[in-house]
Amino acid sequence: FNVSQSEMAARLLASGLTSHDNGLFEVLGSWEENVQSWLTEFRIPVHLVRYEDLCNEPARTLHKLLTFLDLPVERERLYRAVAHSRFEVLKASQDTEGFNQGLSRDPRAPFFRVGAVGQWKRDLSPGVALHLSGALSETMKRLRYRGAVSPANDRNISSYGHRGGESRFAVRRA
Repeated sequence: FNVSQSEMAARLLASGLTSHDNGLFEVLGSWEENVQSWLTEFRIPVHLVRYEDLCNEPARTLHKLLTFLDLPVERERLYRAVAHSRFEVLKASQDTEGFNQGLSRDPRAPFFRVGAVGQWKRDLSPGVALHLSGALSETMKRLRYRGAVSPANDRNISSYGHRGGESRFAVRRA
């Protein structure tokens, strides 16, 4: 994304971002505002699908989604869909054929990166990971995310505080 981890964290937490893409205008909220808008939607039925569930139990997750949508579940088609949508298959297809990301995006630009569950805990610096998991802790709990970074499980964090939507932390240099 060509931005620092701190900048990306700030963007995820920012409210009311706008995106201008080849004349198209879109108002975006923070990651949390987006998620909360769906979790609190009661006018239409909403079915939560987490990336972790798709990775860990793809057939079961897809079966539950099809049932929610009141669509027939054909076992052979279900397993074929799971096989064709595995991360490795999609990434290989992207590498050879490109991936259509929308109207104005280059189909050769990488979309599929790592595809690993919990990658943010390994890739983000301890301070940025702690900041995000602290600022988003209530939503992450509601979504059943466990094992977020905390001072208790990261020796590089010397102090941490969260108050009024703002996280403060001190990170030890290795």
